[in-house]
Formats: sequence, structure tokens, C-alpha cells
Amino acid sequence: MLVAKGNNLFYYTMEGDSSNHLYEIDFMISVGNKICPIEAKSGNYRGHKSLDMFCNMFRSRIGERYVVHTKDYKRENGIHYIPVYMVPFL
Repeated sequence: MLVAKGNNLFYYTMEGDSSNHLYEIDFMISVGNKICPIEAKSGNYRGHKSLDMFCNMFRSRIGERYVVHTKDYKRENGIHYIPVYMVPFL
């Protein structure tokens, strides 16, 4: 859906605290000169440590933050939690 809308998609991984743990951002899109990270969650959407770590590392370059999940839309702590059917509106 993101590509069909004309977005170039990017993916990002970073090493975690332990040598065998990686943090990852599922999708990133650019809007103007800002990066909008997108985490896709199929189950428990409350945990998004990768998104938090990424946004802390690159805070000056971050635009809107999104978690795509299976529940209704809400905005909490600066993060848009959007249902899958709203992805084409990003």
C-alpha cells in the first residue's frame, strides 16, 4: 500500500544492548526533509522499543511516528496508532 501510493520504502536495523539483539524499524518514509518511522504490529502494540530507540537517536530528523496495528486509531505520546486500512492515507 505504501509503495502503491508512491513512497520509497526504507528499513533500518541497529544493534541492541546485547550482541544477539537487533532493533529494527519496519518501514520508513520521507516527508519533506523528515523521516517518518512506521512499526507494524500484529499483536500487542503497546511495546515499540525499536521505534522509541530510533526516534531518540535521530530526534531532529523525525517527523510523524506511526504504529500500524489491528485496533482503532488513537494518538498517544506523539505516536499515531493506525489500523491497517488507514495505511493508504499516510
